[in-house]
Amino acid sequence: MTTDLMEVYSLEVGDQIIINDNVYRILDIEDGDALEYRLIVSDEEGYRRHIEAESSKKFRIVLDNDTEI
Repeated sequence: MTTDLMEVYSLEVGDQIIINDNVYRILDIEDGDALEYRLIVSDEEGYRRHIEAESSKKFRIVLDNDTEI
C-alpha cells in the first residue's frame, strides 16, 4: 500500500483515507463554512461516519492498494 498526506480540500469522493490505522472510503464531501468540511465515510464493514475537519487538516490517503473496500 502506498500512502501520502493530502489536505481535506484536495480529497474527492471515492478516495480512501486512513484514520487510526483504519481505512475509510469517502462517500460524500459537504462544505461547511469556508474553513470546514464534513466527510461522510464508510469503513470496510459498511458502517458510516461523519468527520468534520478544517480545510488545512491533512489525512493519509491511499494511493495504491491491493484490496478494495
